[in-house]
Amino acid sequence: MECVIYFEDYQKDVLSKLYTSAYEEENASIRFSGGNGKLAPEMERLLYDNPEVFIIAVLDMVPENSDIVTIYNHLKMIGKLHPEFQRRYIIIPNVCAEYRFIKAFKERKLFRSREDVDLCLNKGDYRKSSLLNQLFLEEGVYHKNFEKYCKFILKYTVNHCISIDSVENELLQKFYLEDCDCKDCDFSRESLKDKFIDEYEATERICRNTVMGGTEQEKRNHDAW
Repeated sequence: MECVIYFEDYQKDVLSKLYTSAYEEENASIRFSGGNGKLAPEMERLLYDNPEVFIIAVLDMVPENSDIVTIYNHLKMIGKLHPEFQRRYIIIPNVCAEYRFIKAFKERKLFRSREDVDLCLNKGDYRKSSLLNQLFLEEGVYHKNFEKYCKFILKYTVNHCISIDSVENELLQKFYLEDCDCKDCDFSRESLKDKFIDEYEATERICRNTVMGGTEQEKRNHDAW
């Protein structure tokens, strides 16, 4: 059985590229719907077209996003309308790729604002961020939910080579695409990929067990979802 890991993110995003590159030698199938509203219809189509596929849907479930319940119910409805699909996909809740990245590298010298990193990882009230409030006063920068705040951290509180605000400039994408020689980037791209992928350990384990058959207990756990 083929395992497909389906994200709601955009394929062109640097963190999507980083995740995909970690599986280049595994021949794993990674797909991106380019928006959470496209996830359910694309998955349903794939389940129809390929009877040998098992899908892991990674759904961002950040607070203050009113669309989440609707999207989740759409994904669950696939199995209710098509009972034959019920054991062929599973939904994995996620915060967002940016949160995973911040969590993976929180101890590194990549972040200039320790306050914001701690506030993010503790899932505190991001509206209390002194830097965010400063930028709101100076530039009108405002973020309406926690996911946007995580993106804010990777735009404004990191080295230029890491900033996801620099994706249009290939020179400033170096950190994600090859070994970076900045003084604070003291690790290779291979170790970068491994560290980031470790944050998705549950997804990797489910995919591996599905393709290899898994144990009876794991199958029962899957049936229980």
